Amino acid sequence: MYEFRIEQVEPRIIHLGATKHYNHLFASFNSPYEGCTKDTATILCDVFEPKNMKADHAILFVHGIGDMALRALEWFPKAFARTGVPCFFIRLPYIGIRTPKGEKSGEIFIKADVEKVFKAFSHSVVDIRQTITVMLTRYKSVSIVGYSLGGMLSIIAMAMDKRIEKGVFILSGGNFFHIDWKSPATRRLRKEYKLMDKTHIPCGTEKGCARIHKGMYEFIESISLIEDLLNSDKYLCYKYDPVFFAPFLRGRQVCMINAIFDRIFPFEAVCDLWHAMGKPPIFKIPSGHITSIIFRRQIAEKTIGFIAFG
Repeated sequence: MYEFRIEQVEPRIIHLGATKHYNHLFASFNSPYEGCTKDTATILCDVFEPKNMKADHAILFVHGIGDMALRALEWFPKAFARTGVPCFFIRLPYIGIRTPKGEKSGEIFIKADVEKVFKAFSHSVVDIRQTITVMLTRYKSVSIVGYSLGGMLSIIAMAMDKRIEKGVFILSGGNFFHIDWKSPATRRLRKEYKLMDKTHIPCGTEKGCARIHKGMYEFIESISLIEDLLNSDKYLCYKYDPVFFAPFLRGRQVCMINAIFDRIFPFEAVCDLWHAMGKPPIFKIPSGHITSIIFRRQIAEKTIGFIAFG
């Protein structure tokens, strides 16, 4: 699942360039996830290290789906570096340059086949945790910032890994019932369900998915150890839905940043995640999911402010 043997890793680092404020490096190292393909076996990270390092604390930025969004999100680690905070920008498996041949970038994360989705989530979380291992050889402490899908993955990673000091989860949510059946981003998934044999896919209808999630709030409150969740006989989607990992972040230094008019992560998905996480500080911006990029400076300021002083 999300566990692996933590060992010291020696990354391969090359220098790509520099600006007045930071050096741009590129790091690569092997993924410890079992079941990698040739295209996903190497973890790739852009590294932005300030020339005037103000702290030995670093940020790991975890992106979401969408190649165009990926390019837009590269602004954030550069902005963090300009403030004196080093940042690793991990390239997730199955997205962009780490997409296996014959597959579409990011499509594995939105599939009716829960086994494949769980594999993608597991692989991504293991790679995030391995990157934390590498970063802790260069910096004293590391916080995580996840955007959209990256927020979901970051919540799971932080719940699994006590080495992560702080977490900021941007434009994210939990509870796949709301995400799968209300989000415009999952229309393809709903079409896929329609073509499948419902007798073998209990979540293949909205009513079926609602039945699976009946009693989920009681279950969330009943689990005291993360092993209780991972070893339970509950449906597999429970084991990669961040809403079930969120309770393990209660009492830790976390915050959320969400868009008021976000349709990708419906209001109910944001509320469920917030409640499960113990109602951490939440900052709201007056935008939708995609248009949130207009407020990138405010998002970056809130993020740095929380990580540096929160």
